[in-house]
Amino acid sequence: MATAGLMNSWVTILLLILLPLFSHFPCGTEAYYADFPSANLSVSWKNTPFNEQGSLDFVDGSTLRPILLAYNVTQSYPPFGLGFFTNKTLISFSMPASVFYLVVFMMTRVTVSDNDSDREYQFIPTMPPKVLWSANRDSPVGENATLDFTAEGDLVLRDEFGNLVWSTNTSTTYVARMEIGVTGNLMLLNGSNGMVWQSYDLPTDTWLPNQKINNGQRLTASNSSSNLSTGIYYLTVDKEDNIGIRAFVDSDPPEEYATLLDGSFHAIGGPAFGNAYNAIRLYTDFAVFYFNFAASPTDFRFIVLEPNGHLILYFVDTSYPYTFAVEQRRDLLAAIIDSFGDCSYPAVCGSYGVCSGGGQCACPQDNTGTSNYFWPFEQGIECAEITPLSCDHGSKYHTFVDLPNVTYFDFVPTLFATTIDECKEACLNNCSCKAALFRYDTDVSSEIGYYELSE
Repeated sequence: MATAGLMNSWVTILLLILLPLFSHFPCGTEAYYADFPSANLSVSWKNTPFNEQGSLDFVDGSTLRPILLAYNVTQSYPPFGLGFFTNKTLISFSMPASVFYLVVFMMTRVTVSDNDSDREYQFIPTMPPKVLWSANRDSPVGENATLDFTAEGDLVLRDEFGNLVWSTNTSTTYVARMEIGVTGNLMLLNGSNGMVWQSYDLPTDTWLPNQKINNGQRLTASNSSSNLSTGIYYLTVDKEDNIGIRAFVDSDPPEEYATLLDGSFHAIGGPAFGNAYNAIRLYTDFAVFYFNFAASPTDFRFIVLEPNGHLILYFVDTSYPYTFAVEQRRDLLAAIIDSFGDCSYPAVCGSYGVCSGGGQCACPQDNTGTSNYFWPFEQGIECAEITPLSCDHGSKYHTFVDLPNVTYFDFVPTLFATTIDECKEACLNNCSCKAALFRYDTDVSSEIGYYELSE
């Protein structure tokens, strides 16, 4: 009998130990109660598979470890949250394969059930989340990184070695709690629910409903769909000369490739925005993507500056219960610059690629149809020099590959009344010049053209 009693005790002990482990096992089927949207001071979260709110692995290889979650299953809006996220993509050869970002996210599909005894809803995320904002897009962390919501009201992200990565710097502002809103806004609030800090003030690549983009601020694209770090395209509100919303490629100096709104045209809306209340509106010092939830209770819309420079308005279809299908509704720059399709966008084929056919990339070829000077280091996307140019020996070893019938998105003439040979010579005599663009004027026989240096 004593032996039987001992075995029963062992069974009880094993269950008590194993059940918590199973409840946080990273299998991608974690069940959540509908809401844990806020946190009070003096709490910490560690980025591990066994953190308090579990770890979700999705079929595309991404992993989400929620910290906060706002979801009202009785309404039509998707769940929004804050958490550690990785897509297990190699960012560079010097970084580990699994890098994590602290992100605001939106769930795109969930399975919902409720307990009839207490009417507490539970849901299981079944599709990867949509990342809407990142605190550390250029400084990802690894396993065992920590997020601390300090007693002083500062939200602090440290890497696995304890090094400071990011902070809200709000330790002297009487913060009382942290909350994720139902529109994807991460907020630090004081004891009177007043706003102290919000992620809406620090946009990354996504423009959310009723979020302001102030004069001088940027909406900056990610590097790629799998790399959240800062890319080469940005959108900004600029009140120089005539206030407008302008898109740039971040070269040196930056080059504008589109104007969305300017001083003579202060709003953009239409059917793609859902109803007459929804629009992008330009004001003296800022722009707002206004979205009227009362007028459109069955969908959610947001705007993303994509890694390829396109500005896309997305629609979240909530007409099917617990399914939040993200659909592209409109390319907001297409009507402005799309005369050559994707080829209208700068750097669509990288630094040396030539775009044709609306988006096909190839390396520059000489008049024999071969590419002896460039090689496609990323097939179909980008080219690199086989022998990098050097200024050590001047221009005597340099020559040109002629590319007829090729243009550039930002052809600005800097020299007039010149010939093509003079154009080449000017480029050869400038060490920073890697390409020269020449265009004849209306009278070809006069050989009066323009030339531009491009680094």
